Amino acid sequence: MLEITFRDRDNSISLRLRASTVNEPILQIVDLSDITRMLLIRDDGFVVDSAKTPNIFDWLTLATDGIVNIQLGHLNLKVGKDKWRLVVFDATNTNGITWGNESFYIDLKQEYADN
Repeated sequence: MLEITFRDRDNSISLRLRASTVNEPILQIVDLSDITRMLLIRDDGFVVDSAKTPNIFDWLTLATDGIVNIQLGHLNLKVGKDKWRLVVFDATNTNGITWGNESFYIDLKQEYADN
């Protein structure tokens, strides 16, 4: 999966979180209402933490739809395509759950200046 966002812009990426269980093997949308924290971890170890930069993550607006919006454009991140993982915390999973079976890519682009 590849997500694209732009430096110094208000663009956000949206991820719909789904999960399956042993008793329910078909992926179901996860209600995010009880989430307490999220981490976005780049392959080189750089971390974006909702506890330190809460305005980057919004999982409450569309919580029952399982959607988290992540706004990276105003962070001082390097331009380019990098591999990331999402870690989700709640009261039951205090050490966090690494979400999904695979990493995904975020391509942070430098926006062209208006002339």
